[in-house]
Amino acid sequence: MSKLVFILLALTMVLASCKKNSSSDSASKVLISEACQLVSTSEAAAITGESYSITETKENTTIGTKTCDFSNSDNGLFQIVLTQTAAINGAGLKTAKEFYESMKTNFPDHEMITGIGDEAFIDNTNGFLYILYTNDYYINISIMQKGIFTDPGRWTVAQKKSKKITAGAKAITNLKNLITK
Repeated sequence: MSKLVFILLALTMVLASCKKNSSSDSASKVLISEACQLVSTSEAAAITGESYSITETKENTTIGTKTCDFSNSDNGLFQIVLTQTAAINGAGLKTAKEFYESMKTNFPDHEMITGIGDEAFIDNTNGFLYILYTNDYYINISIMQKGIFTDPGRWTVAQKKSKKITAGAKAITNLKNLITK
């Protein structure tokens, strides 16, 4: 009889742990396979008015990032970096929200942007757009015309800001579609 109780207790614990794990795998824990899924080459071109002929992707599993770079022969760059809590494997910061908050702390000269994700800001030093969504996804977007962050190229500062905000909104829309499939 005690063996039967032990087996039932062990089976109950195993089933309870399986149920707990499956309930924590919410839509916000979906792993996105490529950052390029957040903004396509054609969407980036429509946002910036530039054409991009080269796509490069990178991954850093230690900090859970996927990077997508669209570039062109004029050294223009449209870059999306996605950090996902579910993909972080290293020591140190453990969530996308922690990475986002650390960037906000490290770049105190920033402007908060409303209407994109749960929270977003543009750093006034480097011009990057940082977006937090569901505490599990952190997106960084940078757009350059000539490969130099401080060179405004043909765009005014206001135009660059507008393009980044438009790109951020598109990235969040596409992210929502990906995690709710």
